[in-house]
Amino acid sequence: MSEQLNHLHLLVRADVQKPNTTPEAINAWLTELVAGVGMKVLIPAQSVLCNTDGNEGVTGIVCLETSHASIHIWHDGYVQFDLYSCKAFDVDAVLDRFSIFDPTRIDYTLVDRNSGSFIISTGSRLNTIDPGDMHGTLLAVQQVLASTRAPEV
Repeated sequence: MSEQLNHLHLLVRADVQKPNTTPEAINAWLTELVAGVGMKVLIPAQSVLCNTDGNEGVTGIVCLETSHASIHIWHDGYVQFDLYSCKAFDVDAVLDRFSIFDPTRIDYTLVDRNSGSFIISTGSRLNTIDPGDMHGTLLAVQQVLASTRAPEV
């Protein structure tokens, strides 16, 4: 019996202090990310340097057996990333991979795309404490968000 498909789309926006903006570094990061979250590469990571005024940085993509991951990281430390997969994945494990860029803030949205599209989770990570305790930081932020949500009507 095959595994039940679960279509999830993780969107990440981050501010980082060490934007490694070489295609080789982004290819390595994407490859490690895929292995680190237990997915399989279908088409190896490909990245390219963009020198268009106002858009300077690196764009990279890796095609997965279960969909794709893509990133654009600008020279000034702004990052946009997404991971779409029909294989389950651990959001914390994905977000932890950003530590190599020394993030000061990570905002994310997880979208359930199984029957329509709706947001099932959002959050932020602010790197104002020990970067080794990012999991604890995420849990604290999620608790704050949960306590401030408006009641359902």
